[in-house]
Amino acid sequence: MKETNSNTSRLLALADQPLGRASGSVPARFQGVKIASLLTQELVALLDAKNGFYAFDSALLLRPRSSGEPPLGISQWNANALWKNNYKMDLSGVLCFAEDVFGGQFCAKDDAVSYFEPETGELTTVANSIDDWARWILDEHELKTGAPIAHAWQRKHGPLKPGKRLLPSVPFVLGGKYVIENLYEIDDVEGMRFRASIANQLEGVPDGANIQLSLKPNR
Repeated sequence: MKETNSNTSRLLALADQPLGRASGSVPARFQGVKIASLLTQELVALLDAKNGFYAFDSALLLRPRSSGEPPLGISQWNANALWKNNYKMDLSGVLCFAEDVFGGQFCAKDDAVSYFEPETGELTTVANSIDDWARWILDEHELKTGAPIAHAWQRKHGPLKPGKRLLPSVPFVLGGKYVIENLYEIDDVEGMRFRASIANQLEGVPDGANIQLSLKPNR
């Protein structure tokens, strides 16, 4: 990065080795999502510096530009037919580039970075630039990425495999606990598709209302 004291540089210093080879190209799908030019420039610069990485005990994943092998690249991950079209809401204008250990997505949408909650389908703005997003992560990386529980789970079960995330047996939105006993390893695509079914069933349901969900996790 240009500024050695930038938040993105600080995050890069804490990250593992790059997941992909250095490349000057930008995937077509990346170019196809309309986001602010500043976000585009900053994300490209981040990927130029390190083309995808894991950090904080594999809790944070920044996807590489393009990869057909797990973990999938930004180009492949944002293909609408992979998992996005399982959600009722339109996610075609949302570019998911990173995620926490539970598969919660960090996305570029319009002129901001947002967090996409897979179980509810809610998008919450967390930063106005990639560098601000890096600062937001670094300020509370344990909370923002799930690093402590990722560390504890892997101490018991072994390293998370590429392309795998941790899902709760009892969904968090239904009161599931953030404890290793409630977590299991799942393919990231299967995890997103499963949570889409939960989010779709919850759409339009008022807070506190009784609802009977159909839960069929892929395990």
